[in-house]
Amino acid sequence: MKYAKLLCVVLGLMLAGLGCKKQEPTQAQQSAPQAEKEPTAALEPARQAEKEPAEALEPAKQTKPGSLTRPAPVESTKEPAKQTTATKPAERPKPPEPADPKAALLQAVDGGDLDKVEAVIAAGADVDATSTGGFTNLHLALIRGHEEVAALLIANGADTHAKMTNGTTPLHFAAMGGCKRIAEFLIDDGSDMNAQDQTQGTPLHFAALGGHAEVIELLVAKGADLTATNPRGQTALAIAKQRGHTEIYELLGPDGTHE
Repeated sequence: MKYAKLLCVVLGLMLAGLGCKKQEPTQAQQSAPQAEKEPTAALEPARQAEKEPAEALEPAKQTKPGSLTRPAPVESTKEPAKQTTATKPAERPKPPEPADPKAALLQAVDGGDLDKVEAVIAAGADVDATSTGGFTNLHLALIRGHEEVAALLIANGADTHAKMTNGTTPLHFAAMGGCKRIAEFLIDDGSDMNAQDQTQGTPLHFAALGGHAEVIELLVAKGADLTATNPRGQTALAIAKQRGHTEIYELLGPDGTHE
């Protein structure tokens, strides 16, 4: 009897096992094949992306009608130009020194070469040698504004009262050249402040022409005639106004009474 029951239990378990085998696959078992498919599906966008760059490049290959494609830059094989240092312009050759002492002194005075003037004088040149119209070395030095050269000439005996044939004195040219110290020396040495020449007038006129206010101040302080006129009937004030020398115009008479 016991064996019969045991046999029934065994048979029941066997039948139960056979029933389990026939059941539908579990959700996990169903999802496994799906998971196997999903990697392949996941790879599709990547494969599509691999194709897209090539497709994206296609429009770049097409050029519009009539448009020109820019050539690829070509690397220059030339070496950069070497920097060259700026060369100084060639100096002008100095004029040959004249053999005549008179001409040599005149040339040195004209150039304001103090050392050369001193050397030529030391060699025996005449400081008062005149040129056309009674033009002396002192006249030349003063009209050029070479005050130190003029002082050297005076120190070596130049005539401070030498007049040209038209009446121009060293004081006229000192005023024109703006040589205030020499002008003061000449005045103190007895030069006539109101001396007239035949072209421009008095030293005051010459200072107004040159626009030298400091010389005007000196002449006014020393008592120069402000009403003196030149051969054209102009006062120094009129010349200053004509030349636009405002400072001199104010020094000579801002109210115009001396014009």
